[in-house]
Order: sequence, then structure tokens, then C-alpha cells
Amino acid sequence: MTSWESSNRFGANGPGDKTRTGTTRRPEVRLDPSTLFGTIPRFLLEQFLDGDPLDLILRCQIRRDEAAYLISPTRLHLKSAARCAHSGFKYSGKPPIETWLAGCIEQSIRDILEEDESGDRRGVPIEEAFHYEMLSEVIGFTPEASRAAHVAFNALPEEPRAAYFALSIHGLSIDEYSAKGGGPPDLIRSNAAEAVGTLMRYLPSPPSGDHN
Repeated sequence: MTSWESSNRFGANGPGDKTRTGTTRRPEVRLDPSTLFGTIPRFLLEQFLDGDPLDLILRCQIRRDEAAYLISPTRLHLKSAARCAHSGFKYSGKPPIETWLAGCIEQSIRDILEEDESGDRRGVPIEEAFHYEMLSEVIGFTPEASRAAHVAFNALPEEPRAAYFALSIHGLSIDEYSAKGGGPPDLIRSNAAEAVGTLMRYLPSPPSGDHN
């Protein structure tokens, strides 16, 4: 029977996991926001990637986990950095920098979800396999199967996705997650099982004649 305990096989704590920040510090802005306005986007992107003065790596990891979407944090960071660089050219201080950064990351999440859904639906070849390495490295998903699993998982309601992240990726027990507001234990088990079952549909089929 499928249970949340089996979900470590599905992109949680295996070698492809990039989700845990290892820190509880709050993101910082380590530059003067007024210097963004009018600067060529290419120069801004170089600045954002060199030293991460907007703390985009941490911001993207935190927001990805809060939203409970299976998205590569590296992919989200690079897309968010590019969006911030493109928008920073016109940024004149409004909205406040924290609100502006949050908006850039949110739009980048939406872009990734749409790209994956469209790419999977149309069978577009995958050029950047590392975007899906979490599932591919852990249990041998092909990049195409991994993308399909990402799309199916990300289409789930928030409750199953959040339960999966809490138990599998963040390593909370059912009781710990329940105490944090995740709901009654039986509901948590049901939600997590739904998420894991969704991923299991995309498991590679064993070779014929393999009876192990």
C-alpha cells in the first residue's frame, strides 16, 4: 500500500535534493536599489549572479518550499535573476524592493509551471536535463518522465503538495506537521499518499523478465 514513508524515493532526500537551505536567516538586499534604474539588463544579471546581492538563491528556495511545487531551485534562481535583471532596468523604487523581488519570483514560478505543462503536452525535447535531476537521479526517471511527473504533481491541490514537502523534503513526522497546522494525522497521511501515488504513476517500467 502506498504511504508517505515511501516518498523518500521520489525526490526528497536523495542525491538530487537541492531543497534544504541549511539556514534560518532572513534574505537581505546588499545593494542600493536606486542603482538598478537605467542599468543595462546584461550588466544587472552579471551583478545578480556574482555574489548574489539580492539573496535570490535563498529567496527562491524559501518561496519554492512555501509554494510546494516540484521545481528545481537552481532553475528558479536563474529564471528569477534574469527577470529581475530585465525588470530592474525600469525599477525606480516602487513598489518596495522586497515586494518587487517577491513579484519577480512569483512570475518566474508561473513561467516554469507553464513551460513544463506546455512542453510535456507538446512533447518538446528537453534541453536542460538538470532541471529535472531530482527525480532522475534518485530513482532513474528519464528527464521526460520526470517532467511529466513534475507537471502532474504541480497540478495537485495545495494540501497534498504541502504534505509531501513537509514529510518527505523537510523530514517532519506526521505528528510534527499536524502540530504545525497540517491537519489531522489521517488527513495528512491521505494527502501525502495522493502526492506519492501521483509520482509513482511515472515510475519506469522494469525490464520484461525481471522478477525481482
